[in-house]
Parts: sequence; C-alpha cells; structure tokens
Amino acid sequence: MSVFSGFEVVAANDCDFSDNKLKNGSFESGKNGVTDWTADGVSLSRSSGYEVCGSYYGLMHYDGRKNKTVRVYQDVKLDDGITAVKLTIWGGVHDKCNAEFRLVFLNSNGQEISAETRTASVTKEVSKYPYGLKKYSLENKAPQAARKVRVEARMKRTDKESGVYFKIEAALLTFESPSLPVTLSAFSGRSSETGIALSWQTTEEAGSESFEVQHSLDGASWNAIGQVAAKGDYKGLSTYDLFHGTASAGQHYYRLKMTDRDGSSEMSRIIAVEHSSRYAGEAAACFYPNPSRGKVQLQVPDHAGNIVVYDLTGRAVSRTARMENNEEMDLSRLENGAYLVSWSDGRGRKFSQRLIISR
Repeated sequence: MSVFSGFEVVAANDCDFSDNKLKNGSFESGKNGVTDWTADGVSLSRSSGYEVCGSYYGLMHYDGRKNKTVRVYQDVKLDDGITAVKLTIWGGVHDKCNAEFRLVFLNSNGQEISAETRTASVTKEVSKYPYGLKKYSLENKAPQAARKVRVEARMKRTDKESGVYFKIEAALLTFESPSLPVTLSAFSGRSSETGIALSWQTTEEAGSESFEVQHSLDGASWNAIGQVAAKGDYKGLSTYDLFHGTASAGQHYYRLKMTDRDGSSEMSRIIAVEHSSRYAGEAAACFYPNPSRGKVQLQVPDHAGNIVVYDLTGRAVSRTARMENNEEMDLSRLENGAYLVSWSDGRGRKFSQRLIISR
C-alpha cells in the first residue's frame, strides 16, 4: 500500500490484470514506464507515491497554452465476436482542471463512432481527503462497425497560470464474448475478375448447423446470398467459401449469420470489399450456386469453352467442351469437397473459380 506525505493513499481492491487487453496498464514496463501509450500534446512519464498497483503510476503534465485539449491513449483491436467492452481505471488531478477518461470505438477508417463513446469526468483531487486516486468505470456494447477500441485520458488547462497534472493508474480493459456455436477466427473477401470470393475459418464448432452469408450495398439493408452447411461438432481449423458472382462495381458489405442446431444464432462482424470497376463487366461470369449439392449452372454473357474441373491434387475430374449461358453441369458423382473450375469465354480469355460440393 502506497504512502504519500505521511497519509495512507486509497488503494485498489483488485489488481488482477490477467485478462487485461491493454499493454502496460499500470506503467511498470518499458522505457520510462510509458511504453505502449501514445502522448498527444502532453508530457507523459511515470512517478511514484499515488500508485495503486505495482510501484508506479502514469503522470500527465501540461503547461502549454490555455484551453487546448491534450491526451494520452492506447488502441486495442476488436476481434470477431466481441459483444461488450469494460474499462476500469484509476485517476486524479492536482487542483481542478477539465480531465476525463474516454472509451472510444473506431471504425475501419480509424474514425470515432461518436454516438458510442463513453466518458467519465475526473474530479478527484489527489491532495484532498481521502488522499490519492479514485476508481472510474466505463462500459458499452461493441458496435458492429467497430474495429478498435481506444482508452483515452485527456485534459484541458483552463484558468491556471501554472501547469496542470493528471495522474492515471491501473487501467484494466476487458472484453465479453457470447458462447457461440462456432469460434470464428477469420472472415475476408477478395475482388476478382468474376466476382467477389468470400472465405472464413473456424477453429472450433459445437452444435453448429449453418452459415448464412448476407450482403448489403449500404451496410443497413441486408439480403441472404447463400448458405453453407457447418461441420457441427469439430475441433480444429475449418475453411468455408462462397462466391458472389453477381457483384456490381463499388463497395460491398458482408456478414455471416451463424446458426446453431437449437435455432439460436449470432452475427459476425461486417467486412467491406471494394469491387473494382474494371471487373464489373465480368462479374456475371461464374458457376452457381456455390456451394452446390452437385448441379451447377453457368452464368456468362456468351458461352464458355474447355471447361475443366480439377480436384485439390490437380487431377482433372470433369471435362466439357462447350456450355451456353444458363446451361447446367451435373457434378453429382463428385465427392464433397473443394474443386477448381477453369474455362475460357467467347473471346478466348481464361477464368477460374473455386467450387464447393457440399450435401
């Protein structure tokens, strides 16, 4: 327990940082103890005397011009499946100044989602009884558009002639996740000549039934474009694919609806894929549905020739000399799995597409 000027400083009740998503939350490690924190317009150092965990606390000092807001912050990536974020942090000021803690969510462009920001004004003066720092708590649900969360301490010098001090300590950031039927480890999309290829991976599944892929042009209105059967009960890496062959030029948004056998479901995070305008004229060239139960149709402006289906060993398992638009190809004899289909269009250009057979 810390001591300051002969008085006992208020101490933290819980200094367990085992689940902390922040690095160096108690200013104990790295050069000068401030590693992993970014100081913007303010001096940040570590000191002792008011610490509630370990041997040090973080000290913000600013003696620049009045009415300028300065800050110290740390950004943390939000992984898939995070539903809520909670911050506990200790703080106090020397004399009165405009100081606050902020819990900020950032979108994929690094911009603040201001409607979701949570703040706590820090009014505790460390030299007034009870001496020392005070514990503050902030929490909020993680918005779907959030990619990072920022923990920020900021202050503004007002009418004081001398500098102002803001002491911060024992910052603990934790995440909450629901118990999902699947553990989603990756979800991505890639633009190609024939459309947008979507891929996702799971590291564990328990009672999962299906993945419904949903598409949007504005991030608000959604439509299902395909469904893929899940493995159900499996520990290990599983990879799934779905091809969106009718994507127009521009920005596209995708998400997964992950459904369990009992009917419960959860939504994945949203990903954005930019489909190049130079591919737009070719976006309709594809075999669908994908995944398929064995019968697929060709969607192409004219016709396709030399259609070859390869298995993952590179062995040709099906050959077709020519197919017209909307013509069906029967691959029912093939086993479940991933295949590569290659073909040429009426102008001699070559295309390829990954095709999933799943029954």
